[in-house]
Order: sequence, then structure tokens, then C-alpha cells
Amino acid sequence: MNKKWIIAGFLSCLVAAGLYFALNNRVAEIPLVKKEAPPQPLPSLPSAAASPIFRVPPPRLPPVPPGVTVPPEVAKDPTALAYFLSEMTPISFYGKVVDEKGTPIEGATAKIGVADKIFQDPTFYTKISNADGLFSITDIHGLSLGINVSKDGYYRLPQSSQNYGYAAGEPSSGPIPTSDHPAIFMLRKKGVGVQLIVKSVSSHLPRDGTPVDIDLEAGKVVSTNTGNLQIELWSNFNQEEPNTPYDWKYQISVPGGGLIARTDDLDFVAPNDGYQTSDANSFTAGQPHYNRRVEKQYFVQLADGKYARMDISVGGAVNILAYINPTSGDHNLEPASK
Repeated sequence: MNKKWIIAGFLSCLVAAGLYFALNNRVAEIPLVKKEAPPQPLPSLPSAAASPIFRVPPPRLPPVPPGVTVPPEVAKDPTALAYFLSEMTPISFYGKVVDEKGTPIEGATAKIGVADKIFQDPTFYTKISNADGLFSITDIHGLSLGINVSKDGYYRLPQSSQNYGYAAGEPSSGPIPTSDHPAIFMLRKKGVGVQLIVKSVSSHLPRDGTPVDIDLEAGKVVSTNTGNLQIELWSNFNQEEPNTPYDWKYQISVPGGGLIARTDDLDFVAPNDGYQTSDANSFTAGQPHYNRRVEKQYFVQLADGKYARMDISVGGAVNILAYINPTSGDHNLEPASK
């Protein structure tokens, strides 16, 4: 081996050894600081076009009915086109009007509103029920329709109005009616009414139980123990903290007579019995069904034998709307037809 190469190799080893010891001594003098790894680029996500997972399917539009021309400005907008085609949904509706006993009513008016134009008022139609109480409307189109039925001499009921959706997703009162199974609309026949005394009265109520006497026939507050209705209120209401719930109770009394709850707005005949001299209720702050005001309806039997019905609201004040039959012993509280 060449002598020069041996000497060069020996010198290289010496230099490497020197650098090693030098670096070891230098590192010992400098505190180690852990370097954070440089941020790595986030992995790329597949594009919506490249991956079926991210692809949004186009809206499923109903077919264009025969003979219908889609306006060019509507055809360019998928959302507008969807509404337009939904409003082209064919509608055939069948209804039947009966009274509370199920007897068909002839000559009832059915007012029908059809949602058939985007962002515009409905188109209205009027139909009259036949001798079998039946009416129908066909050969129209729209999203949905609403029907209100009425007739002179009848009271409207919750079953006098209904709504039906024909386009997909539209709400309905029930299954879409057919000619074999029409939608049933109910009215209640009015009875023989009488001329009633109608009075309203309002008054503040003391919170310490001091009675407030009311003359229903006069429609005013009267002196103690001279009225035919008495209201008492006990309340822990704090005027400095008006929004804080408080304990309270009330009592409604009919001196020499009685009262009984009225549960049907169209019940106009006062009961023969079951009356109680007073009715009371109490509320405790924080308890379920807590209310600051109560609204109720009563039949009232007055001390002089007259009968009345009244709507009453009780809280910090009392508000009463009373209907009194002026004939003693007459239970009829249905108003005379105008």
C-alpha cells in the first residue's frame, strides 16, 4: 500500500476523533431544545365530482303534465321549476256536509281556496252542497286546498274547516277524499233563541280577601252583600318584584244560588241540578300548571230563579261577560238569531 495513503487515512481518523470530542463537549454546555416537526400538508380530499360520497343528487322533479308549457325563466331555475311542477298537481276533491246527528245538509256553502300560484294569493271557488250534502271540485291543480263550510241557521264547528295537500310533502287533515269516501264537514243546527240580557263588568280585586259584589243584570260592582255574584282574592303578589311567581287563590260565590262549569261553547241549556254555591281554586308558585290568571265558563243559577251563562277571567282583576235569561225558570241561554 502506498505510504501516502496510509498517512492520509491516519490524519483523517485524527480529525474525525477531534470533531467528535469537540461536538460532545459543546452539546453538554448548551441545553437541548426539542424542535417541533414542520407542519405537514393536509391530505387532499376527493372532489365532489370525483367521489360519489360527496355528490349531491339533483332534485327529483315531477313530470310536466300534458298540455302544460313551462315558462323559459322558470325552466332555468331548478327550485322554481320544482314549485311550478308541484303546483301543476291534479286535484279532485269530494266533500259532504252533515249536522251533529249525521243528517246531510243541503244548500251549505263550501268556500275553497287553492294554492296554485307561486307567492300569490290562492284561487277561490264556491260550491253548494246538494240534497245528499255532497259537493266536489275537479279538473283543477295546485299544491293544496283549504275548505270552509257554512250555512245560515247553523253554527260552525272545528269540523267545518279542513285542509288537504295534493303535492308531495303537503300536510292534510286526513287521507285524500274520493267520490266513494268524501271528506265529512259538520255543522250544528241552531235552536230557538231568546232575547238575553248581555252585560260586561270589570273590577280590580283587593289581595286580602275583601269580597267584591257584582250585579250581573246591571253589569256593575255594587255594595257588599247586595249583588248576585261575589268574588274574593287572596294574593302574595309583590309589587316590587312583579315578575316573580306568587301564591294566590280565588273564590266565586253565588249567594242564594249556584254555579256549574260550562264545557261546551255551543251548550246553551242550563242544567237542572248539580250547582254548587261557590267555586274556588288556588295556585302555588313553582308548582306545575301554575297560572297568574284563570279563564272559565259557568252556568249560573241566580237567587231569583233566573239562569245565566258567563265567561269570567280572574287574576289581579276580574272580567265578566254574562248572558242572562230575563224569564225566571227558563233554562234557554241560546241567543236569538239576528
